[in-house]
Amino acid sequence: MSYGLTIYGMIKIFALINSDSLAIPSLLKLREKGTLMGIGVIDKSSDILVPKLKRAGIDATIYVLDKKGWVKSLQHAFETTGANTTIIFTFPWIIPSELIENRAVRFYNVHFGLLPAYRGADPIFWQIKNQEEYGGISVHQITEEIDAGPIVLKKEVQIRAGETYGFFCHRLGLFCAEILDKILQAFEMAPENLETNNRSQGSWWNKPVEVDLTINWETMEANEIEWLVNATNPKYAGAITSIGNTRVLIKEVTPVDFEEEVTGLPGTIVHSDSAYGIVVACLNSSFLRITIAELNEGIVSGVKLFNLGLHKGHRFDSPKVDGMIVKN
Repeated sequence: MSYGLTIYGMIKIFALINSDSLAIPSLLKLREKGTLMGIGVIDKSSDILVPKLKRAGIDATIYVLDKKGWVKSLQHAFETTGANTTIIFTFPWIIPSELIENRAVRFYNVHFGLLPAYRGADPIFWQIKNQEEYGGISVHQITEEIDAGPIVLKKEVQIRAGETYGFFCHRLGLFCAEILDKILQAFEMAPENLETNNRSQGSWWNKPVEVDLTINWETMEANEIEWLVNATNPKYAGAITSIGNTRVLIKEVTPVDFEEEVTGLPGTIVHSDSAYGIVVACLNSSFLRITIAELNEGIVSGVKLFNLGLHKGHRFDSPKVDGMIVKN
């Protein structure tokens, strides 16, 4: 069966989005195919997303949804546009049963993580932080249970060494557009051919909170900290630490090996100069060079941190936040 025809007739797609990089490449392709009927964005994101959609040349009708009346607004949008298929490219609100049970419109979610292993609001962060070799895209039917509907298509995408959250998002968005024809074709698969989304074989990952974004120097090796830093950049502004009473967001680091023996408690600056900036000891005699950080006063390089007075012997702290165990 052609991707353009369904049991509903010609496929007419309404998109719900809350991301530009993950959604726009696919929206452009849907527009080219003439199958994009409308787009829904939440009001809190509209000031950012609507101008980006227009700059990208996406001329479909955009519906700005508010929390109080969004369900009725969607129902009206479906009637107005004639949409028979809704595709979600990240969306913060749960689709209620009254929409799911509407037989005139099918609902699918493009989940930017591998199901069922990474259910939850931000699988991209967790897959990078957990040093997974692969992330990916899982497209599933929407049911009342979040991220638990039958899987119509799943594809792995390798996470490159040193890749940040932002760069991986960019590649996932492009890859989603690349396989869009396969996704549309998969919508017509018979139910018995869909992959079971077995929740017992996976885990639920909550949206990251401060403890998840914080460097614990006493328990983390250099490679763990590097992956955490990459997972926070740019969405969460950087991995959290502090020195003295100053909060610091670490945005970029580079692993360092010393030819000679170097010692220092985790978090301690073991090398500093105007050429390389600062190098910090981590657990098990591993070391990181801090290349970019953010203070309240601005974003600075590691060399600038040295020039501002961070020298050998100074020590970064592991801020005590709820849920974190810090060794003394």
